[in-house]
Amino acid sequence: MKNELDKDETYIVSMEFIPSEEDVDAPYLILSKPFLLNQYSSTTTIQKFIDERLDYMTDIYYLEDSVIQSNTDKVGPIIKLICYKCNIL
Repeated sequence: MKNELDKDETYIVSMEFIPSEEDVDAPYLILSKPFLLNQYSSTTTIQKFIDERLDYMTDIYYLEDSVIQSNTDKVGPIIKLICYKCNIL
């Protein structure tokens, strides 16, 4: 299933770090406060923001860098973006 956002809409986005899709009981971390996203949002800036938040997460919680790297034994880690349409007048 392909998830697509309407280019004419503005969204409120929150980001979650999920270490493994296979372990449904595994805790997850919210990577940032919600932010706005629309057709004028730079994909480069968004990618840089996600990378910086991952680096901050590993530093602040004293995690090994390997926690954010792909693992061949399991599905994950996953950065889940939750998007809600926002009505801006």
